[in-house]
Amino acid sequence: SWKLVLKEKREWVGLDGFIDRMVQAVKIRQGRGEHFEAYHSLAELGRRIAEASTCNLNVELFKKFEKMGGNGPLLSNLLLNLGVQVHYTGTLGCPVHPLFAEFAKKTHAISLGEPGITHAIECQDGKLLLGEMQSLDCVTRESFLQKKPVQAWVEEFSTADVIAFQNWTMLYGMTDILRFIVSECLADIALREQRIWFFDLADPSKRSPSDLGDFLTLLPPLSQRGKVYLALNRSEAKILGDIVGNPCPPFDLGSVHFKEWLCKLTERLSIDKVVFHCCEGAAAVQNKEVACVPALKAKRLRCLSGSGDHFNGGFLCGCLMNFDLQRSLLLGHVSALLYIEEGTTPSCELVQNYFNRLMEELYEK
Repeated sequence: SWKLVLKEKREWVGLDGFIDRMVQAVKIRQGRGEHFEAYHSLAELGRRIAEASTCNLNVELFKKFEKMGGNGPLLSNLLLNLGVQVHYTGTLGCPVHPLFAEFAKKTHAISLGEPGITHAIECQDGKLLLGEMQSLDCVTRESFLQKKPVQAWVEEFSTADVIAFQNWTMLYGMTDILRFIVSECLADIALREQRIWFFDLADPSKRSPSDLGDFLTLLPPLSQRGKVYLALNRSEAKILGDIVGNPCPPFDLGSVHFKEWLCKLTERLSIDKVVFHCCEGAAAVQNKEVACVPALKAKRLRCLSGSGDHFNGGFLCGCLMNFDLQRSLLLGHVSALLYIEEGTTPSCELVQNYFNRLMEELYEK
C-alpha cells in the first residue's frame, strides 16, 4: 500500500483557508427551491451581464452546498487521505470554524484568523469564483511569529519533506513571511534529502508585475535547503512568461516549441521544476527533461473547484514515492479526476486502484 510509504513523509502546508459555497446562477425560475433552469455556461452568463450594461440585472445565486475550501486545505486533504502526515497553518477561524474542525485536529493546525468566503458559480465550460477576502489580511509576518518564535518555525520546517505555500495571490502577507524564512530561518533549517518547496500562485493576474517579481526573487535561495517546484495553469504560465521575457507559445503540450519554452522558463526562474496543468493535460520539466501526459476524461461533473489542488497533491505524492515525471503527472490526473467525478477527496485505495489499472492498460499498449 502507498500508505506504508507515505506515512513516513511529513508535509507543512499554508497559508489560506476558505468556506466554499457552491452555487448555481439562476436563469429561469419555474417554482420554489430547485425548480429553476441555471445558466449552463459562463459564456451565456457573460452575455447576459454584458446585455445589462447601463441597465440593472439581478442574478439569483442558489446554494447547492457549503464545504471546506482553500488551496491549502484541499491540497492537504488529499495528502492526508494518501497517508502523509500534514501540519497546517492558515485561516481556519478563531475559534476554528466547524467546517474545519476535523481537518484542524488531523493536521495539528495553527489558525492565523478567519477564513475567506468563496461563491463558486460552476458551469459546463468553467467556473467563476467570487471571493470575500478581507479576513485574509490577518496573514502577516507578525501574526506568523505570534504563533511561534523563530526557532520553533526552524524546527517545524526542518522535519518537513514538503513545504507548500498555496494561494500567493490572495495573501498579501505571504511574500513578507517568505522573506522572513529566507533571511532568518533558512540557514538553520536542517538539510533533508529530497525536500520539496512547493508553490501555487493561484491566478496572479490581479497582482502587479513588481509584486510578482519580488516574490519570484525569493524562490532561488530556497534551493539551499531543498528543490523548488512551481505549479502553473494556463493564465499563470502566460503571466510568468511575460514577467521573465519568455512569452508563452500556443498550448500544444506535445510540441517541441512548448517543451523548449517550459525548459527556458524553468531556467529563467532559477528553480528546479515547473509543473503545468490545464484541461487538455499536464507537463513537467526537471533537469531539461520534459514529460507530458494527456488529461483523463471525466464521466460526470460533481465539482470543479479544487481539482487543481488535487492534481498538485497527487503529483507531490508521486514525487514523494520517487515516481518518474510521467507517473507523477498521471497520479495528479487520477487524483483530480476522481475528485471531479465524486465531489469529495478520494481515498488512498480508490486512487491507488485506479492508477494501477491505468498503468496496466498503458503497459499492455
